Amino acid sequence: MCHSCKYVDSYFWVVTRFTGLDGVAAIRGWSGITTVVWLGSLPLVLLAGAVL
Repeated sequence: MCHSCKYVDSYFWVVTRFTGLDGVAAIRGWSGITTVVWLGSLPLVLLAGAVL
């Protein structure tokens, strides 16, 4: 286990084990994916707030 990965939740480790990635590569990918999802969902939340 990598030293910088000790604060990541258990679901992260389940996905990491099934994909076969090491901790450092997985945390880099996980960070990128969550950033993309966040950036994609923000306009939808703002649009929903304006409509509703």
